[in-house]
Amino acid sequence: MAPRDFEPAIAALRAVTYRLSSTPTGQLPQLVPHLANSLVTCKSVLSSTESSARKNTSEASFLIHKLGTKLSSLLQDRTIEGRWAAVVLVKSTIELGGWEVLHKSDGWVRGLLGVLGKPDPPTTKKLCIIALTRIFILTRDYPTLVREITTPSLPTFVSSCLSNVAPRSATPGKQQSVVQTALLQTVLEAFCALLPRHPNVFRTYQSQIHSLLLYVIAPSTTGARAPVPLETSGIAQRLFVLLHYCAPKTASSEEWDKSLKNTMANVHDTADKIFRAVVEDWEPTTARTASRTGDQAIEHELQQPTPDSMGLPGWTGIFAGSERMIGLLALLNQHIATSTSSAVILPIGSIADLLSRVFSLAVPSARDTKEWQSSVTLNKQVGKEERERLWTVLPDIHVAAVELLTVLVERLGSAAVAIVHGALDQLAWIFAAERWSIALRTATYASLIRLLEIVGPTLTKPSVDSLGKIMQSCCDDLLPADPSTALKDKASGSHVNGNKNSQASSSSNADAFLNSTAAPKQARTSFDGLQTAASALL
Repeated sequence: MAPRDFEPAIAALRAVTYRLSSTPTGQLPQLVPHLANSLVTCKSVLSSTESSARKNTSEASFLIHKLGTKLSSLLQDRTIEGRWAAVVLVKSTIELGGWEVLHKSDGWVRGLLGVLGKPDPPTTKKLCIIALTRIFILTRDYPTLVREITTPSLPTFVSSCLSNVAPRSATPGKQQSVVQTALLQTVLEAFCALLPRHPNVFRTYQSQIHSLLLYVIAPSTTGARAPVPLETSGIAQRLFVLLHYCAPKTASSEEWDKSLKNTMANVHDTADKIFRAVVEDWEPTTARTASRTGDQAIEHELQQPTPDSMGLPGWTGIFAGSERMIGLLALLNQHIATSTSSAVILPIGSIADLLSRVFSLAVPSARDTKEWQSSVTLNKQVGKEERERLWTVLPDIHVAAVELLTVLVERLGSAAVAIVHGALDQLAWIFAAERWSIALRTATYASLIRLLEIVGPTLTKPSVDSLGKIMQSCCDDLLPADPSTALKDKASGSHVNGNKNSQASSSSNADAFLNSTAAPKQARTSFDGLQTAASALL
């Protein structure tokens, strides 16, 4: 007889195997949530060793064998519903069973790889990729299982994933099927999880992965390419940085350094085009040559007609160009935030120089346009329309730059003190010009938290005073003005005016004299990210 503690688990496993065998395949998707939940009760049996509970009962061993056989059969089933149910239950069983189930899962792995090659819906393939990735991760602690399961199966897995997401047309990135688009993020996440531990396997497919990422790491809306979600682009950027793991150990740091410098150079090249509406007064402190847009003839249309130095596809228009620049700044962000396979040298001066260039240009405010134009030279070769478009995209570029600054300071910690004081002045200047941007305010608050943690106690009074507008805006975002109070102020102000003025005011704004309870109430808009950052800063 089985031990008392195993009796409920055996009963639950008996029910699972019975319902799995007796239910028609077409009805399994509706039953799978219940079966997966019931398997949790079976954990003590599934994870028990042969020498403990199973030797005391033949029924437990029989039920486990019956469950494994049925799942293997469903993986080969002709129906989509059967294969989908098998993928879900295989993953649940392996998660609960641990090593006892994992070391016998090589047949399931082959079955899951077979599902990837079939024309199943994206949901099935997503779950299949997740299940295989989880299996490969669970084998990390067992060298024997890595040798027996992961090493033989991983090349097939990578190849199948690439065939499911890689464009089949002659112009990659322009014609992707629904399945390819739906699976892209899942595949990239799986590669990010597996590549650092298995770089030798991924080295064979490095060029294919690199070609796929070129259309995802810094996407633009040019042409017929489908839009790439921001989250997918971020995962692709991290995978792009992780590709240096595939280089030989002695060359991994060189590959990382080359990738970082190419990205920075591409940001500068893109900025040369986007910022051509003004003559920049930025002077580089590194080997980079300052842009001299005003001294040379420019093309009528703002564009990058051919692939750039990194192989990224071309773009047309300032909006597409700004998307490219924002994506490249985010890629620099990932270079700094992502762990490397070996020690690297971070070019802090070059990154700070790039940030200084981006922060040297701000959107002019309407009330001091003349003063701004006297301090900034406009490029007469560029029309007013393109210049106005530049002011539209500039805040989003500044948000990406502020996020890059935040990650740089987080990574360096107290070693970033040399650049913090200059960064505070730049943030204060940009904030004063573009505080109307919610995204910029949120990014500035988050960045200022990190900067003040480093140099807050050592700031002088002028430096603290320069942050006054930021702190005032921070308070306004946490405690916005009450609209009903503003209505009362307007009403009382109109009432104390002269007779004629008061009469005219009441006729044009009669609602201001109504009781505050009868006045129209305005819904107060809140932004969680903004208020969270503002609260943390205060």
